[in-house]
Amino acid sequence: MGLDNVGLGGVEQFYNEKIIGEPGKLYLERDSEGKPYESFRDSFKARANCSSNIDQSIQYRAEQALATAVKQSRAKSGTAIVLEPQTGEILALANAPTFDPNNPGAAPPQARSNWALQKYV
Repeated sequence: MGLDNVGLGGVEQFYNEKIIGEPGKLYLERDSEGKPYESFRDSFKARANCSSNIDQSIQYRAEQALATAVKQSRAKSGTAIVLEPQTGEILALANAPTFDPNNPGAAPPQARSNWALQKYV
């Protein structure tokens, strides 16, 4: 997600139009001099819910195993997807190398792409 809450890649970008919803509104009633004297809000309206089946512990283990495999094989990058075999649900999705989401500008754009879901353009 970007600073404007628009999906920039992956699942967020793919489903952005469905999950973005409509922002709430603030209405002000004004007196004859134009001074507001009362207000009320119209709540945010979600269009659709989107949930994930990512399992936190499986995700962590997949990231650790992938990082080790990429390092040991001296690969430039790697991707791992863990599926529930009976349902096909994605339980973990990892990419290496990774980046710090709290400091995305420190990583090149290709490192911020989710290679399992999209290609870097």
